[in-house]
Amino acid sequence: MEWYAVSVFEGNEEKIQDRLKAIFKQSIVTLIPKKRTIFRRGGINKLELNYLFPGYILIQTDMDKAKFEIINKMSGVIRLVNTGKGYTKIFHRICKSIEGDMSNCSRFNMK
Repeated sequence: MEWYAVSVFEGNEEKIQDRLKAIFKQSIVTLIPKKRTIFRRGGINKLELNYLFPGYILIQTDMDKAKFEIINKMSGVIRLVNTGKGYTKIFHRICKSIEGDMSNCSRFNMK
């Protein structure tokens, strides 16, 4: 299974993620990279969780033409990111690094 990026309308990441999971069940893993941001407002430190790549969802699946067509035709999806020569894969080490960074969010109940 390889990793791919899906471009979606900003603000619809969670909805599209749920829809992908419902359609493809166990044959897809989805990841919406998020980052923790600490800021100070009114003398109080606040912790906020924001999208690392707004408008993108990472998916891990065995891509074929049928899945490609279903994903690209979904409402709210702009397109599966590609270079024009097939499906563009994302390196596993990049996704594993993002997953590792996101696991730190669980310490703050922010996943």
